[in-house]
Amino acid sequence: MFHTGTLNLNTERFARLFISLAVPGKTRKAIKSRTSALRGSLRHIRWEPEEKLHLTLRFLGRTRREEIPAIRAALAETCATFPAFAVQTTGVKALARRRYPETLAVMTDEPDGLFNLKSEIDRTLEGVGFDPESRDFLPHITIGRARKRMRPPEFPQFELDFTANRVCLMESKLRREGARHTEIEGWELASPMPGSPCHRG
Repeated sequence: MFHTGTLNLNTERFARLFISLAVPGKTRKAIKSRTSALRGSLRHIRWEPEEKLHLTLRFLGRTRREEIPAIRAALAETCATFPAFAVQTTGVKALARRRYPETLAVMTDEPDGLFNLKSEIDRTLEGVGFDPESRDFLPHITIGRARKRMRPPEFPQFELDFTANRVCLMESKLRREGARHTEIEGWELASPMPGSPCHRG
């Protein structure tokens, strides 16, 4: 479940936070369409609803709410000058953890813009007290999570192009039926540079 709107920052001392790259609604709908046969054939998968599809740039985890204003300011500064860029999906893949596939994801290509944005966000977060992230960045859009061990079938491969132009600070609340995501704030990226793949003149 995904919600937007003003979030009351005073209800709890801590929040489970992540920073995401928004995936346009048209692309989310296309992903659901391209994976419909997979959704119908695989059992024991908890599928993510269309409105929750996103690309995680940084998982912050349990964070004091008093730190949120500094995070928001850092992200606003980064997004104000960082140009939008093109992203392309490459198909579905099972991501393994502890040897067994646990996550089904739509993978993307690795454009310089995506990794440069990730680096800029990490740099600004260090400036407000967050340690560097230790794990490698693997860009993907999670579409489902395995409830049991599974043997991955042959997955569909498809290319969908979209413009990455919005970054969001999200709160995730864990629930039995799946995490509920609430947008705290979102920022539009700057206009793309002339000559870039997503520049429209």
